[in-house]
Amino acid sequence: MSKTTQVFINYRHIDCKPLADYLVREFQAKLSPGAWFLDTDTIGYGKEIGAEIHAHLEAAAVLLVLIGPNWHEVKDQDGDRRLLHPQDWVRREIELAHEKNKLILPLLYQHERFTADICPWLHKKVPSLAFLSELKAFPLQEGQLETQVPKLLEYLRQEAGITPLETEAAPQAPSTNGLREDLDRDFPIAPAYRIPTAPVPFKGLPYFEKEDAALFYGRSQETFQLCRAVRNFPLVLLYGQSGVGKSSLLNAGLIPRLEGQHPIQYFRRDKEQGYDQQLSKLDSPPRPGLLILDQVEEIFTDPRPGPGARQTEVQNFFDQLAALRQGQPQLTVLLGFRSEYFAKVRSLLEERHILLVPDQELYLRPLGGEGLREAILGVAQQEALANKYRFKMEEALTDALFHDLQQSEQPEAHTTPLLQYQLHRLWEHAARHRADDAERLCLRAEDYRHLRKTNLGELLDERLAQLAQHWPAALESGLVLELLYAYTTEQQTATALPDQAVRQQYAQVPEFEALFHYLQNHSALLIRSGTAQQPRTRLAHDTFSPLIRERHQ
Repeated sequence: MSKTTQVFINYRHIDCKPLADYLVREFQAKLSPGAWFLDTDTIGYGKEIGAEIHAHLEAAAVLLVLIGPNWHEVKDQDGDRRLLHPQDWVRREIELAHEKNKLILPLLYQHERFTADICPWLHKKVPSLAFLSELKAFPLQEGQLETQVPKLLEYLRQEAGITPLETEAAPQAPSTNGLREDLDRDFPIAPAYRIPTAPVPFKGLPYFEKEDAALFYGRSQETFQLCRAVRNFPLVLLYGQSGVGKSSLLNAGLIPRLEGQHPIQYFRRDKEQGYDQQLSKLDSPPRPGLLILDQVEEIFTDPRPGPGARQTEVQNFFDQLAALRQGQPQLTVLLGFRSEYFAKVRSLLEERHILLVPDQELYLRPLGGEGLREAILGVAQQEALANKYRFKMEEALTDALFHDLQQSEQPEAHTTPLLQYQLHRLWEHAARHRADDAERLCLRAEDYRHLRKTNLGELLDERLAQLAQHWPAALESGLVLELLYAYTTEQQTATALPDQAVRQQYAQVPEFEALFHYLQNHSALLIRSGTAQQPRTRLAHDTFSPLIRERHQ
């Protein structure tokens, strides 16, 4: 039983799991071993939970109360709010810490309702927790944690005497090359994907596919974690912000490293059918192996037309998952979705008595730190790839890219698409200005200074300006924005549409076919998806959706 606990993390798993995961990673890097306590990760199996929690609370200097948007609304199996029960562990831990005069610090995650809604409710319904309204609270937002959590650590140092490790004594993260070597050793890329076929080594805005596996850098650690989770558990959740790179991780990270070892079926949701109908049409019984269901959040955000269609699809989908767990225990299922829907997914699983441990859930953080450096340098540092594509990259360029993306005030989830777009543009610029075909392309810092974009809004404006040179009338009339708007949802996410339906809608517009072809192939705004039999088109990247909707309005 640890006696070195300094920080006790109190949280509701279904409400604040992403924040708890983030704090644990930060504490592992910046605090001494055993300085923090998180019950589901730290309590050993077979130990008496109550005694363990009491001991850690007794030793701790501070209790961090993680309060997310659903903190006071989470219900038990009988439909009662959990905080109303004196036996609820989240409530008991706070009450015990208050009784022991511990420093208690509420962390308000992803909402602004604490003072207006939650505090009056506590005073009325749970008076023993009403004191929380009088405490200093830290607001935290997804996408801003990298700047907010250091301020939290500084506050803990000043108010509770919790001193971070000295820089020179801090645990050193494995090098990028070491991570990649471990990944390639334990989960090598299947032979079919070891030599890339793409004519350019940088993807641009579309997500990476399995044919791009040898060019996919920046996510070695996450790929390793995901491969291990799929190998060890029957159900795995992969979640993160919109645009953070979940589909690329699945297609270019996971699948090429497991293909050949396991039969793999990968699906993206078809709105016309819905995920419930797609699951019902699987091989019966499904083959043993791995079933990947990507963009699961669309069952909530982009329902099929018709009354009650959303609720029907949601309930049928999770009922079918439960049936698969029972009837096909040899089948591993991986769900990929946006982090805003983590609480809903977990609740629907728990309703069907599907309980998960932390290693079954991977929160995909925005690219940063060593991952960002790997994404910038990965292809250029691989001699075989540098020789295949005959290029080199100035060190000054890598430093400038890393600095700009680390310091950018744009949402963190935009880092990956912005980096790939800028590398792709630098490649195109270098190719146009190469004097001799035998000469190696050189990506230069000077060119980057002229071409750089600091956010996706600038990038979108550049693409629209390029469109104006070829289709000025379509842009001025609003046709282009109207068409792009159709590929977005009210929840500011991207959606795919059948090409046939789009062509029918605009059949009377002169030259629409030529415009549509240009947008799909030359604009970097739309990309083809679906199959040869059922071609579909979608936005090139999810993060474009709110920008397009704003300009459309």
